[in-house]
Amino acid sequence: MLRLSVVIATLNRPDCVQRCLDALLAQEPRPQQVIVVDSSPDSRTDDVVKEFMRTHGAQGFDDLIYQKNTDGYLCTPNSRNKGLLLATGDVIAMIDDDAFVREGWAARFLEAYETHGPELAAVGGRVLNIGQPIPTDISPDTIGRFYPDGNITGHFDADAPGNIYVDHLMGANMSFRREALARVGGFRQDQRFGVSGVREETEVFVRFQKLGLKVLYVPGAVVDHLGAPQAFGNRFDLRYRFWTNRNHAIMTVRNHGVAAPILWRNIAKSSALSALSAGKKVGGAVAGLGVEGAGWVVGLAMGLNFLRKSGKNPILNDPLAQQIREKLSQPNSVSADKNA
Repeated sequence: MLRLSVVIATLNRPDCVQRCLDALLAQEPRPQQVIVVDSSPDSRTDDVVKEFMRTHGAQGFDDLIYQKNTDGYLCTPNSRNKGLLLATGDVIAMIDDDAFVREGWAARFLEAYETHGPELAAVGGRVLNIGQPIPTDISPDTIGRFYPDGNITGHFDADAPGNIYVDHLMGANMSFRREALARVGGFRQDQRFGVSGVREETEVFVRFQKLGLKVLYVPGAVVDHLGAPQAFGNRFDLRYRFWTNRNHAIMTVRNHGVAAPILWRNIAKSSALSALSAGKKVGGAVAGLGVEGAGWVVGLAMGLNFLRKSGKNPILNDPLAQQIREKLSQPNSVSADKNA
């Protein structure tokens, strides 16, 4: 039986972490290990984990770890990597702190890995936003796709008639084969992904694709997503739009190069759509066009700088990546850093 580790990256949401832990405890099979990586400036989440351990004791998880992340705000990839350095599972799942797993979640993930070969690098599932209607008109062919024009689709709340291969997954509900993350060296954390966090998880799937690794969407593995308040500002505000374009440009340039057609097709399409929107409205739409354009410019400059430093290799070789690779390549055992 494959061992399952779950990493929860969190910031200022102790009540959500409590709900996450309760939902994971009800799973059958139960994850052997849960790692809470906390970027909060206070001790509330630490207190939640300690109380959970006191309440459940030996009836809880085999290994429950609280790990502080002192890297500060806007550093989800850093938290994910800290979780990887502690993970002992054959499969390492990652859920957002405001995503709560439903019955059968763990079983469906593990079944997918057990029935596929080592070329299957990652498995993810549906993310249903609490209080929002569930779409019924989404074609399964459009779930989690990278298109030649640089467009990326989500639709991770959509159902499908069965498990389907996709290009990427949503960070709120994804999992990885241990060996796959060891091969690529974990998540990039040499850039801040900003208030949006957009593309921080997508980037690793671009690298998987370059290596010919497969990604599977399992619609029966469901989380309920609360969409808790952001650390700064509101979802989808102007800052969000700036960081989205910035991060997308960086991701594309450093993985495909500045001359790649996929980059310039995407810039042209995005600019045309933004200009069309601005032409129909005034004020906010015009401001949005400027903000989005600034995001592209900044992202191109930063992407070129990263490309110059590290090239387009999908396999990371910086000291942290080497440390992650070494740790994930070791035989699995219960972490010696429990409750560090």
